[in-house]
Amino acid sequence: DVFGVSSASEIMSDGTSDDSVFDESCTGLLLDVPRSRYSIGIFNGDGIPSFSLGETAGEWASKSFERPSLLIGSSGMTADGEQLTKGILSKFSNPIPIFGGLAGDDLQLRETLVFSGKDSTTHGVICLAFDSDYITVQGVAASGWQPIGAPKRITKSEGNIVYEIDGVPVIDAYERYLGGMNNQTTNSALAASNYPLQLIRPEGYSVLRAGLVVDTERNAIIYGGTVPEGSTVRFSTPPGTTIIKAAQQAMESFHNHQPNADALVLFSCKGRHNALGPGIEDEIEYFQKLWDVPLAGYCSYGEIGYNEEGYCDYYNNTCVLVTLKEHKSE
Repeated sequence: DVFGVSSASEIMSDGTSDDSVFDESCTGLLLDVPRSRYSIGIFNGDGIPSFSLGETAGEWASKSFERPSLLIGSSGMTADGEQLTKGILSKFSNPIPIFGGLAGDDLQLRETLVFSGKDSTTHGVICLAFDSDYITVQGVAASGWQPIGAPKRITKSEGNIVYEIDGVPVIDAYERYLGGMNNQTTNSALAASNYPLQLIRPEGYSVLRAGLVVDTERNAIIYGGTVPEGSTVRFSTPPGTTIIKAAQQAMESFHNHQPNADALVLFSCKGRHNALGPGIEDEIEYFQKLWDVPLAGYCSYGEIGYNEEGYCDYYNNTCVLVTLKEHKSE
């Protein structure tokens, strides 16, 4: 059986090489799990709202095991990761472990793919459900970016398209507060990816929203996730070693809580890779050495998982590290 996605780069680390991020390659993690202890489902979401697609996947997962844990991969160009996550969780009265990432296509921004050994779709989601009575699945989302400046309000937006911040056109706001966008043009990687918005949730925690495209015709910025009109945001610090150190500290705390693992799965945002450059490999190798077990994953277009505050959400410019630990023999 196969749980697979197309990616924006591939990740693999076992402690024997200085390289951990690869391009135009294929990485895999082989797991020896009894067939009765896992299930794989792939669901086509063509023409279906992301929340409804999540409901379908969640309903399937709820019937797979009494206590399921989920790894998910979703199409990266057509799915709303936030609504997909909410749809899955809506089928459970209590929170379940759920972690994953949106598929990539090497920043071509054309088409992404999720696939099993029998099927594939460019408009859907693949789910790997584990029986939590056999395998413990735990994880944490960490970004390392810190907020700067005063909180600001999104005064005009539609979904993931932002037009105004505090009544100022969004591109002008970046130029005013962050010194411009380096003459980036439509459909190019932009400075907003390096200075993601911190979207503050009502519960008090924040999630990152990275800029993907400057739409000069509409004088807007398209982000990697929903930025609701009326929401509160802050700009973030520029990329650098402090971001890597903060993420490492978050993983150290997670390791103290969950020191044992048989394998690690990493969903790391491609925007994070672009912003941190070669430093991303130092980050990945640090994670692997904490547990000293094989690590595999991919650079994604969005990440799903639980943060340090215990909330499950959808993120940009974030790394989500998952531990897999067998705890009952057969």
